[in-house]
Amino acid sequence: MSPEMQAAVRAFERECPSGCSVLPQANPLYALITIDGWPRAVHYEFRDRADGRELYVEFHIEDPEYVGIKDTLMKTVTEIGEINGFRLSYFESRPWPHRKKWPSASLAVPKDPDGAVAAAAMRSLIAITRERLGSAIAMHSTL
Repeated sequence: MSPEMQAAVRAFERECPSGCSVLPQANPLYALITIDGWPRAVHYEFRDRADGRELYVEFHIEDPEYVGIKDTLMKTVTEIGEINGFRLSYFESRPWPHRKKWPSASLAVPKDPDGAVAAAAMRSLIAITRERLGSAIAMHSTL
């Protein structure tokens, strides 16, 4: 994990929203943020690129069972537009080098040594989207 990614994860953990857990992954380019009561396949995520100057603050749907919430995700991203001054984008899927075949939302923030920018962006992303996406997950689960 890059020093900037480690700093972002640590800064987020210091003020981690209630009901959230940080799960570092074997691959040092990812750290999942799970929400209590949500399936693990639907989560927030810090993502890094070893050669990049940015960290990515994201929301992922990584199971076909939950693809039904993508309309809520797409609408939410469109309505929000930006978080903390950074453009929030929706992706149906992303080809190489990302190799993501599931819907996601992402914003790129500059790497900083104390991780404050990425951590604040993640806290804002969660605060702005958690209720709406959680409702979509709950509705989808009852179908």
